[in-house]
Amino acid sequence: MIARSQPTDTAGRPRPNRRARTLAYTLAACTCLAAPPYLAGAQLYRWVDETGTTVYSQRPPPGTTAKTIKLDRAPPTVEPATDQAAAAADRQEQQTRTAEQTRQANCAAARKNLETLDKHGNEPIRTADGKIGVLAPDELAKLKAQAQQQIEANCK
Repeated sequence: MIARSQPTDTAGRPRPNRRARTLAYTLAACTCLAAPPYLAGAQLYRWVDETGTTVYSQRPPPGTTAKTIKLDRAPPTVEPATDQAAAAADRQEQQTRTAEQTRQANCAAARKNLETLDKHGNEPIRTADGKIGVLAPDELAKLKAQAQQQIEANCK
């Protein structure tokens, strides 16, 4: 009977046989395939160190407050065309409501301005340069005309 020598690596240690290597590679591959679901919920921490450098890590630093950043590895979703059309219609409706509210606020402000000019137009006022004076009749008429134009434009 001939004795076979076991193969060794460069350091003289015996090499594992082919079956053990195949098992090790299979386990490594399974581990790698199982890791992405685990990493999908991974957390990342961000903080600024003593030198002012922003640092990102999987573990928070001891004795320092770090902001937690949740990693979202979900694939991007594409909205169907009907959802996009509905979203566009919602945006348009919101813009219309906002424009109407702005128009109503402008209308109320213009009416209040005209009322103030009618009641108190001849009273002394403080001008932008800090002086106190009375509006000249032509200035008062100009401001009333502007307020009336704003009423016509916004109060429908």
